[in-house]
Amino acid sequence: MNASVLEIFVERGCASCCRVLALVTSYAEKRKAHLQIFERERDAQVFVRRNVLVCPATYLNGRLLFYGEFTEDALSKHMRS
Repeated sequence: MNASVLEIFVERGCASCCRVLALVTSYAEKRKAHLQIFERERDAQVFVRRNVLVCPATYLNGRLLFYGEFTEDALSKHMRS
């Protein structure tokens, strides 16, 4: 079974992005999921290629799960399905 891949698209200085990043980083460590973090300034081409306009944006295995903040419980439900 392949590990899940979580991708987080964030912007520097964004309070919501910081909270989501902390939540997902902790979650990924506990669940042994692979985590990729993309910053708008550093990874602008990835943002354009994936058409990410709103931050934070959270993807699971290439599929958009959330724009904005969410709970660990909400993330867990997606990870089980």
